[in-house]
Amino acid sequence: MTFLKPNLHKSYESIQKFGYDLFRYNIQDKNPILSPISAYLTLVMAGCGADGTTKAQFLNVLGNDMMALSADMMNLFSDEGVCLNLSTANSTWIDQQFTVNAVWKDTIKSLMGADIFCADITSCETMDNINNWISTKTNGLIDQMLTEPLGPKDRIRLALFNTIYFKGRWENPFRPFNTHKEAFYLSQNGYDKNLFKRHSIQVDMMQDKTAQIEYMSNDFAEGVILYYQINQKKDSAFECYNCNRKHDNKKLGFIAIKPKKNNLIKDVCSRLNGHAIHEMLSNKKWELVDLKLPKFKSTFDINLVESLTKMGLNECFDENRANFSLMGKDTKTEMTLYVSLVMQNAVLTVDEEGTEAAAATELLGCLRGIMPKPPKKMYFNEPFLYMIMDIDRELPLFIGILDNPEI
Repeated sequence: MTFLKPNLHKSYESIQKFGYDLFRYNIQDKNPILSPISAYLTLVMAGCGADGTTKAQFLNVLGNDMMALSADMMNLFSDEGVCLNLSTANSTWIDQQFTVNAVWKDTIKSLMGADIFCADITSCETMDNINNWISTKTNGLIDQMLTEPLGPKDRIRLALFNTIYFKGRWENPFRPFNTHKEAFYLSQNGYDKNLFKRHSIQVDMMQDKTAQIEYMSNDFAEGVILYYQINQKKDSAFECYNCNRKHDNKKLGFIAIKPKKNNLIKDVCSRLNGHAIHEMLSNKKWELVDLKLPKFKSTFDINLVESLTKMGLNECFDENRANFSLMGKDTKTEMTLYVSLVMQNAVLTVDEEGTEAAAATELLGCLRGIMPKPPKKMYFNEPFLYMIMDIDRELPLFIGILDNPEI
């Protein structure tokens, strides 16, 4: 199978839109953190096995170039060295009772480098193997995504997983002796009008009073970019599918954005999109900044089904309408699958040296409901025989006929 490279300069806009939309639908949770790329790559694996209107929804939400872009990202987000480590991985766990479509399996293996496993998918052994795979791919940051075996045993036939792992050192690290306990002011929703002050907590606050960093802003927000060191390689050039030209190095950075004036951070997030970020990045400039940034660690687990449904990816979750006929079918019943779960676990740590982060996304393929036989009609609406019987001995205690219930 041949995949054409997207030749549009704006081909990554669909991934950007997907990422910002997905995050915006989950900002009401406490300390939300998501990996849109991990979710995207997991969904593309499923989308490769979709057909009909189900496939159309995948293309609408993920973009018409989702397959080529996924292959591009698998190459793009692969960099291992002393200063920076970035990797993505995919796996497919297929139940022994599921006859997988060979074309689909070969596609996700060649396109996205997916590891393919055949197993008793609902067993404790498979649960342990999946957790070990995720732990290895995330360098132990996510060591137990599954706390119980996948189930129910008579329905689950397929599980897809993606992991993304990142560890990077700051180009200009913070000096540990400049880190002190300071106030971190909570959301303005916690503003106490009677005390005329905002609630705060004490955190380890890193500081660089003379940071030469890139500053960016617009009418409702402002922020900075903290760059990570780059692994020095003799030949680090790569071809970017996004613009069909060579780039020498991937520059990765940590972007921190805060509201201007009296805006709430969630108001900023509600206006977050690719266009807004593009404008801020286009107008960035080097400034001398007195920078304070808290040390922190965030973990987040989220079921993404509701937000993906709101984004327009709903048919794949519908047991009666989902069409994954290109993925395979159950060996015994010949039933196809629908998606019963999309879950993501994420963790991120920021300290004086840099950042370490990982995410794992899980997608479960469940057998569509087996249509029951129509029930037999047993209407006792005419004279009938009845008995009260000792069933074990087959002895009738009473026998009767009901000719007319009203007599």
